Amino acid sequence: MYCALILAEDEPNKMHSEVPIALHEICFKSIINWVLNTADGAAEKVIVSNFENIKENICDSVKFVYANKKEDICKAVLQLKELLYQYDDILITTDKFPLITDSTLKTAFTYHTSSKNDATILSCASEQGSWGCETLNAGVGFIKTKLLISALGEASNQPQAKHSFEGIIKGFEKGKQKIGKYKINDINELLGINDREQLLTANEVMQRRINKHFMQKGVTLISSNTAYISGDAVIGHDTIVMPNTIIEGNTKIGSNCIIGPNSRLVNATIDNGTTVNNSVVVSSRVGANTNIGPFSYIRPGCDIGDNVKIGDFVEVKNSVVKDGTHAAHLTYIGDADVGSKVNFGCGTIVVNYDGKKKHRTKIGNNAFIGCNTNLISPLNVGDDTFIAAGSTITQDMPDGSFAIARSRQITKTDWKRK
Repeated sequence: MYCALILAEDEPNKMHSEVPIALHEICFKSIINWVLNTADGAAEKVIVSNFENIKENICDSVKFVYANKKEDICKAVLQLKELLYQYDDILITTDKFPLITDSTLKTAFTYHTSSKNDATILSCASEQGSWGCETLNAGVGFIKTKLLISALGEASNQPQAKHSFEGIIKGFEKGKQKIGKYKINDINELLGINDREQLLTANEVMQRRINKHFMQKGVTLISSNTAYISGDAVIGHDTIVMPNTIIEGNTKIGSNCIIGPNSRLVNATIDNGTTVNNSVVVSSRVGANTNIGPFSYIRPGCDIGDNVKIGDFVEVKNSVVKDGTHAAHLTYIGDADVGSKVNFGCGTIVVNYDGKKKHRTKIGNNAFIGCNTNLISPLNVGDDTFIAAGSTITQDMPDGSFAIARSRQITKTDWKRK
């Protein structure tokens, strides 16, 4: 086992951004979290950084050490001597290399220990490439802990960027230490990120990997170039992802689903056999064999049941909709608890906001709500009820009741002639 030491420097100007490089995202996850994921084989992960807001974007199990400025990173690492000395070897890397794979690190560490190297540099296998091998060599490697502490002690007295792995290795070359190179065949793994163009390249490389992984697991992508999927997503076999579909965060999709085209899922749960067509689902669950869309919006906090139809231009927010319910078109369901086999006519609105507070509405099983109905919350609509089209309902309805709440029609004959 080894300890992973990640050096993260605040250099936002290269991105022309107020956001540090480490907090920019690749495939919906920050660069620093990609680096941490890759270092999962390490017994301990430590981030040394000269910007403190990185703490908000990493898990509590990662140790964070703050350095006031770039040249203080050496001194900050030296404060960790007691921790680092618990491990014979240290993986040292930066927040610029999110594309290295965990399998590469495992084989590189095996090479490092079996070769009995004092330090092992990860380098590209070819001298070709727009990024240049010398730059690549500077980013990642394994090093004996005692040697690292000694080198950092010297570098801390010479604050001219010698806290980097490159500077440490150059110092070793003058001594008698055994320095090895582990060559990586895929140059993409050592692409560093310093600007927006490199960020785009890294995003494209990572997305190809993710999409390949899902296709190997039995997911069909109609257009791999327009399927944007999070590495933390879970997708079942025989699901089809249509073009121009975005799947973010910890989204979980079952088997035999059709997602897209032109859909976005964010931290959503989609059960088996469900279709999401031209729609958005955010932080909500959708049951099995349900049809969402086209042009539906499932906002956070929803639990949609099985065999439900949420059709075109229907918005659901913070609501429970049970099995077999249909809202085919032009409906708003907000802060509601809807029973099973309810029918919402076109133009139905759950009026949940009084200008100060949100109120809930409860609708029982087998209710039939006519077109162009307003349900003024808070409201209880019982089982097996029927609401006439064009009604505005302000009073609770008992089970089995019928409500009509609209003005009486008056027809004047011969109106045009008079």
